[in-house]
Amino acid sequence: AAAATTTACRRRGAWRSSRAATSTSSRACATRTACAPTPSSRSATSRSSTYPTATTTTTATMSSAYNFKAITVVPDGRQLIDIVLSSTQRKTPTVCHKGWAIKRIRAFYLRKIKYTQQVYHERLQRIVDEFPVLDQCHPFYGDLMNVLYDRDRYRLALGQLNVCKNLVDNLGKEYARLIQYGDSQYRCKQLKRAALGRMTTLVRKQDDALRYLEQVRQHLARLPSID
Repeated sequence: AAAATTTACRRRGAWRSSRAATSTSSRACATRTACAPTPSSRSATSRSSTYPTATTTTTATMSSAYNFKAITVVPDGRQLIDIVLSSTQRKTPTVCHKGWAIKRIRAFYLRKIKYTQQVYHERLQRIVDEFPVLDQCHPFYGDLMNVLYDRDRYRLALGQLNVCKNLVDNLGKEYARLIQYGDSQYRCKQLKRAALGRMTTLVRKQDDALRYLEQVRQHLARLPSID
C-alpha cells in the first residue's frame, strides 16, 4: 500500500510539472505574437520608405515643366517642308521600274506617302508638345506670357499646328486608299504627287504660326527661372 501511494504521488507531480511547462510556452508565444509587427504595418512602412511623397513629386514636375531652354528650334514653313521632303528622298527607295508588277508599284508610292505623312506628324506634334500649356504654368509665367506674347494668339498658333497635323493625317489615309485603285505607274505617281503637294500646301499655310512660335521660343529661353 505504501509503494502504491508513493507511485501515485510521483505521477501526480510529473503531470503538474508538464502542465506548468505547457502554460509557460503558450504565454511566451502570445508575447511574441503581440510584439511582432502586423502585415499592414509592414506594407505601410515599406511604402513610405519606397515611394516619395506627393510634395516631392509635384515639386519635381513643376521644376521640369519650366525648362524653356530645352525647347527645340522651330523651323519656318519652307524649312520644315525642305526637311521633310529631303528626308523622304533619302529614307525611301527612289527608282521604280516599268517592268514591275502593279502591286509592287503601288507599294513603292504608298511607302512614300505614308513616310511623308508620318514625318510631318512627328515634327508638328513635337512642336505642340514642347511648348508649355498656359493653364498649367506658374501664375508668374502665365501673366508674363500674356503680356509679352498675347495669350489668345499663342493658343491660336498651337491650335493651328494641331489642326494641320490632323489634316495631314487625313490626307495620308485618303491617298493611301486611293492608290490601291491605281492601274498604272503613271496614275500611282500622280496620286503620290497630289498627296505630297496637298500636305506641303497645308504646312506652307502655317508659316506665320511657325515664325511666331520661334520668336516666343527665343524669348522664353531668356526668361529667368523661379522656384
